Amino acid sequence: MNGLIMENHCARIGETLFKRCLYIQKPMHICNLLILELLKRWLSVSHSFRLMQHSIPLTTGDTCLGLGLGVGGVEAQFDTNVCGLVGSVMIEMMKCMIESNVDDVENFCHLYILVCFVVLYIPSNSKTVCNILCSFLYNLYSLSKYNWAKVVHSYLVNNLSLGLFVLDRDILFSRILSWSNV
Repeated sequence: MNGLIMENHCARIGETLFKRCLYIQKPMHICNLLILELLKRWLSVSHSFRLMQHSIPLTTGDTCLGLGLGVGGVEAQFDTNVCGLVGSVMIEMMKCMIESNVDDVENFCHLYILVCFVVLYIPSNSKTVCNILCSFLYNLYSLSKYNWAKVVHSYLVNNLSLGLFVLDRDILFSRILSWSNV
């Protein structure tokens, strides 16, 4: 996506909290074994990782530092029941905007940041995304007033807890199946 962006788009996105997305030049590779190990060490109750006899919390500040998002600000409330289709359609819309003679920098930046949310900050295997994000992106100048690190941190903590639940459930089922085969 970043290979498509024109200079005036980069300049406008560079004025937002999401300017670090512009530095991503190639797809990120995730180490599945590392994610599995993190899940095994996740303590849902304390939102921390178990490391030997220590509990190391995952804080909003960690998310802020890792992603370059602001840690302060107003809490962004999302209504997760309002969803619509996403995916390669957004990238195609961005391509069309670039290829058209009309240079709509603001709308391009709205779409770019929405794609960053869907792909990087709060990704999902689903083909839907919460449309409420659009109401936050409507005014690019007001983006900095929200605590985006907290949004991403909450998403990450919830998904780590869900992942641990699924992992524990699968381990339990495999043990039950092995007992029934005896």
